[in-house]
Amino acid sequence: MQQYVIEITGKSPDSWRMAVQNAINEASKSFDNITEVEILNLKAKVHNGELVGYKANMKIFYS
Repeated sequence: MQQYVIEITGKSPDSWRMAVQNAINEASKSFDNITEVEILNLKAKVHNGELVGYKANMKIFYS
């Protein structure tokens, strides 16, 4: 079985978990059978000392 990989960034105003889930949801519209996610890095946007946005850069594996 061949496995393919794409790199994608997910965003969320609420959490890194939701940023990852949003990316998976978007990727699953174009790619079937997503099997694994590798988180490359996490970032957060800060405004006036408060976290206001989350980003997760990742690899998504599918077959």
